[in-house]
Amino acid sequence: KSVSVKYIGRLLNGTKFDEGTLLHTTNASNTITGFDRAIRKMRKNEKAIVIFPSSLGYGKNCQGCQSSNTPILPYSPLQFELEIL
Repeated sequence: KSVSVKYIGRLLNGTKFDEGTLLHTTNASNTITGFDRAIRKMRKNEKAIVIFPSSLGYGKNCQGCQSSNTPILPYSPLQFELEIL
């Protein structure tokens, strides 16, 4: 299932590392696990703030986070503000 998602990604200290709107296909491998799991539990027009551990984020190797303007350290838990459009 594909949904349009508006999001803001933050570290737990409040530092924003990403923001935008994207078309997300659930159960696809192109996003981090925690993000996908949260989206699958939401409905259209719903908003949520989710926090998940590094094991559901970028993990110990921080793969995929080098493209961010704000460095994300290994083992960093993440917070996302989500809205299903």
